[in-house]
Amino acid sequence: MPPYGIALNARTLPNRDLRRGLLQAMDMDKAVELMMRGEGQRLTTFHTGYGKASPKETPQYRFNPTTARECFAAAGYTESGSDGILRKADGTRLSVRLLYSPNEKISALLANLIRSAATCGAEIVPEPVPWQVCQRRLQERSHQLVFWAVPAPDRPNPDLFFAPDAAPDFSPFSLDSPEMNAALQQGNLAKIDQLVYELAVWLPGWKENRVYLAHQPRIRIIPSPWCFDALDAHLFWVADKP
Repeated sequence: MPPYGIALNARTLPNRDLRRGLLQAMDMDKAVELMMRGEGQRLTTFHTGYGKASPKETPQYRFNPTTARECFAAAGYTESGSDGILRKADGTRLSVRLLYSPNEKISALLANLIRSAATCGAEIVPEPVPWQVCQRRLQERSHQLVFWAVPAPDRPNPDLFFAPDAAPDFSPFSLDSPEMNAALQQGNLAKIDQLVYELAVWLPGWKENRVYLAHQPRIRIIPSPWCFDALDAHLFWVADKP
């Protein structure tokens, strides 16, 4: 399954307590329920869909305003402003930017996450930009949070996402972790997924439990495990006979 979700940039958000607080301030469960109306469910691990190779389940950060605020306090955000947003003693607001390419569904989902974060004292500023601008920002590694999803490889390839030299569009996490590098060398998916949790760099999104696809008998769709990528690229043809 593609690893839909929110990626946190460890380079621009180096404080792990802050990242942990943000992960517990965004109520993804409620947002998915409102958006999918029961047709989807949360991903339980980063590497999903690889049969026995996939970890059965890894720990998750769930929406919890109390522990979110505890994490924010550990990161130095201990004072509440008149608008309810937390601040440091020097006045620095707890404000982060969320980069995404907008469409109606994703914009509605992220609006719910932004509202839930505000109840925990965190301001998330949405940055809706065209896809090309989003890609450029990923290349620059200048983002803080990004709504992110890329096609997962047909075989597990965690280096694609977490190696120090991974391409930015596949690795918006900007990790430089000796523990993760050691786990990559071992090829242990369960350990890698555990570290994704411990390093607090990904808020799992969702998977859709069913997909409906209908087409005219004359339409021929190219055989591909990425059916919708093929359709989006107009890779189909019309047969002379059904």
